[in-house]
Parts: sequence; C-alpha cells; structure tokens
Amino acid sequence: MRTYATGALALMLATPAAFAALEGHIDLFGTNMAGASASLQFEERSLLGGSTYASADIDANAGPEIGVRALLADDVQPWLIGTELGGFKTRDPHLDVNAVQIALVGGIRTPRPLLARHGHGLRPYLLVGISSVVFEGTASAGGISVPVNTSSGFLSSGAADTVPVFAAGFEWRLSPRTGIVAEYRWREYDIEGMSTNSWVFPTSNSFVDGTLDAGGLMVGISWWPRPPDTSRFGQASPAAAEAATMPPPESSATEPPAISP
Repeated sequence: MRTYATGALALMLATPAAFAALEGHIDLFGTNMAGASASLQFEERSLLGGSTYASADIDANAGPEIGVRALLADDVQPWLIGTELGGFKTRDPHLDVNAVQIALVGGIRTPRPLLARHGHGLRPYLLVGISSVVFEGTASAGGISVPVNTSSGFLSSGAADTVPVFAAGFEWRLSPRTGIVAEYRWREYDIEGMSTNSWVFPTSNSFVDGTLDAGGLMVGISWWPRPPDTSRFGQASPAAAEAATMPPPESSATEPPAISP
C-alpha cells in the first residue's frame, strides 16, 4: 500500500507542470461521507465440515475524505481531464478500515462562465472516471473477524478495487487565480477479505464479501496557475483595457534642420 500511495502522490506532483500550456486548477478538497453505508456478508467455513454465517448492514461511520485534485481544461473546448488522490477512514466496529484512492476523470463543463465578470465566474460540470482504492483494516460480525487488505504483499493477495465514479458540480472562479469547487460524487467499492485460523495446520477459513457506498458531497478550494483569457468572451482584460486608454508613445526621431535657400 505504501508503494501504491507513493506512486499516486508522485503522479499528482508531476501533473501541475502541464498547466503551463493549458488552463486548469488544483483543488484541495474534503468529502462529507457521513452518509456512507456498508452491506457485509460473512462466512466461517470449517475444514472438518459445516459453516457459520453472519451479516451486517451498517452506517460505516466514515470520516471525511481529504484529497487533492488537478483538472486540466482547454480555453476553447468544454472538456475536462484530471487525476486525484484522497483518503478516508471508517470507524464502525463492523468495518474499521483505512482507504487510499486515486481516480482518473474526464468530463465536460459549460463553454462560458455564468455570472461572469472579467472572464471568470461559475461553471457547472459533469465528470466520469475510474476510482481505484486500497483498503487496510478488519471487518467483523457474529464473532467472525476478517482482515480486509486488498494490497499485494507478503502473505496477502489481491489487487486494488477499481470502480466507476460519477460526479456533478460546479467550479466558481472568484478571482483570476482563486475560487471554490463543489460536487456530489457517486462511488461504490467492493469489500472482500479472507483469513485462515492457522498458516501451518488450518482448520477453518473465514470470508467477507460486501459493498461500501462511498458517495458524498465534496467541497474544495481551487487555485488557477494561469489567469483567465478574457478575450474569448468578448471582454478586454484589465491590462488590455489600460493599454487601450494610454496615449501613443511620442516618436523619438528628431526632424532634420531646415535648409534656407
């Protein structure tokens, strides 16, 4: 999991260099996941015969997701593309896990800002993408406890769970370089885990399978590395307007002296 998170962070830190050629913003965000819920099914299977079952439908008691996102956009076309890195934790006795997720998203936004002034304003958008998450923790119910660890490593197997993510929201550019972003996002991750009571002489295996609804309202603070190009909206930028009102510079050339006949 450490390798996975380090690689994702390196990708995020490298992305802002691309803003030199395109418009875009970097968001520091938090997602309210108070409504996150989980549905879990457990089985303890005895190798001598017989199985025990349990289930839990719970409020996951998830803490807020904290993350960073970089979105690139074109000055003329309405498309968006970006990547994000975030993490959250559930605190329910039935599901106690840490999660690190990375997402790749793309979408569209309105071609022109609404309530625009000096070329910046409010822009609604839609995003669709792929979110990949790594869990570390435990799931428990009915006396059955199963580690939930989808990262690969010593005595563990599996891969990060990858699911679609959908989001609808708006970006509001309050000044040439700062603003806010707000959206509602839909995600549902699979919860899977397996354990054995002994790696030497096992007599039973335990399993958990279920889903975690990780949707919620995201709000963030945005920073634009480049000021808006106001010319495409038919508005002169403050610098251009100031230049237009200045008198033309006087010629530095001197007239030749007159020659009397």
